[in-house]
Amino acid sequence: MKQESGFSMFELVFVILILTALVLISLGGWANFIPGYRLNAAAGELQGALQMAKLRAIKENAIVTVNLTGGTGTTPITYVAFADFDGDGNEDADDIVILTDTFHVSLARDPNDSSTQIQFNARGFPVAASSFLLVNNMEGRGVDVNVAGGTTLQESSDGGATWQDLTF
Repeated sequence: MKQESGFSMFELVFVILILTALVLISLGGWANFIPGYRLNAAAGELQGALQMAKLRAIKENAIVTVNLTGGTGTTPITYVAFADFDGDGNEDADDIVILTDTFHVSLARDPNDSSTQIQFNARGFPVAASSFLLVNNMEGRGVDVNVAGGTTLQESSDGGATWQDLTF
């Protein structure tokens, strides 16, 4: 009698079912990971943009403005940092754009945060201490700028009702 080698149909189907279950379980964790990752990445990028704006203000010996727009409804958050030579806070034709980017549409601005602009003077100090706060469902991340121009990441675990410094 000839002996056959290989797997039976039952064994193949069983292995495919196990692999399918593992893939479905991992996709659920991945779907929960992505929104938090987007929020952390946006806050980190915004912190870097503010630090770059501070340095460019010193280098250009001019006011550098960072404007934050959007973040309501389906309008994505956009920021633009520019050397604001007339200091009016508006991007004019003679102003130099330093950085600009748009964040994912799933991110929103904290409805309790009315800050849309942070300006750094020629010495790298902010015109006023301020912060940009972003939320995503029930999480929040933000960047606080103190009176000396230093930046601190902040977090909220209650949808933006309370904020505390992010500790690592």
